[in-house]
Amino acid sequence: MRLRNNPYMNDSDISVTALVASEAFQRFCLNPTPEDKAHWEAWMKEEAGRPEMVDEAKCLILDLSEMPSSEDVKLEWNRLKAELPGWEQPVAKTRNLWSRKTWIGVAASVAAAVWLGVLLWNPSADFQWQEYATSFGETRLIELPDGTEITLNAKSSLRFDAALTQADTREVWLEGEGFFDVAHDPKHPFILHTSEGDVRVLGTSFNVFQRATQLQVTLVEGKVQLTLPDQSDFLMAPGDQVAVRDGQADQRQVETDFFTAWKTGQLVFKEVAIRDLIDRLAWEFDLKVSVERADVLNQRVNAVIPNPDPDALLKAIGEIYDLDIVQQAENTYLIR
Repeated sequence: MRLRNNPYMNDSDISVTALVASEAFQRFCLNPTPEDKAHWEAWMKEEAGRPEMVDEAKCLILDLSEMPSSEDVKLEWNRLKAELPGWEQPVAKTRNLWSRKTWIGVAASVAAAVWLGVLLWNPSADFQWQEYATSFGETRLIELPDGTEITLNAKSSLRFDAALTQADTREVWLEGEGFFDVAHDPKHPFILHTSEGDVRVLGTSFNVFQRATQLQVTLVEGKVQLTLPDQSDFLMAPGDQVAVRDGQADQRQVETDFFTAWKTGQLVFKEVAIRDLIDRLAWEFDLKVSVERADVLNQRVNAVIPNPDPDALLKAIGEIYDLDIVQQAENTYLIR
């Protein structure tokens, strides 16, 4: 796989490691400009497999929680060259043999060398970042210094300045999905940043789901303003949901319980297309599901699972829709 005439990276073979090591890709993940977003979104559509590669590389970058010192960079760089002399070469053909822990270590070493001039998520070098992250199938409750409570869903991360309460605005950055119960403070607006848009609130409860080029904001209580690039702001009332896919936004009224049930350990699907359900399983459980028949992807599912069990869900879908679901390997399924 090659990038031709790409001003963001060299014209060379591309792998997850190469993306993580790219300063341009790091900027796209952490503090993108409109040009960055347009470039990488177009690049992902050029060949099959690129969205998955970008998603994996983006997760690895977000797993790196601290900015290394100059000495740390030097030590890590020398260790990388000593332990992995062939790191510069593409490793896409063999990366499935590596554990995720190994990948994070390699990504940290590579990214450290090019992050010296990159400021994570904000141009202020004085920020003392606090970051929390969850792995596949994990949720986590976080209380911010202002009393705001945030529940992170699986494979998500949250970042904020440790001096959150000392600024004029309370700002946090989310990648993935989280439920926000924001402490009321009219004098210090709360602003949630995602790669697809920003949510501004005073005190409220809402759910945010953000992956790749998708964003879904569901308001439970209060009032929020959703700001999207190059679009009019969305003023949301309780029960409103704004869903954004590939830059196209749609606002509607929903039953909010369906979109917050994950907090209590449930999976709830109401009229959800199988293609979206497959994406959800991949994001939350590292499940890989392929489909032989394209028409299956548009069929819609209604299901409630008390305890998240992706295997049971797939079996139920197979029985309801008379589909043959074959487990090909661990966490890998085929629907036919």
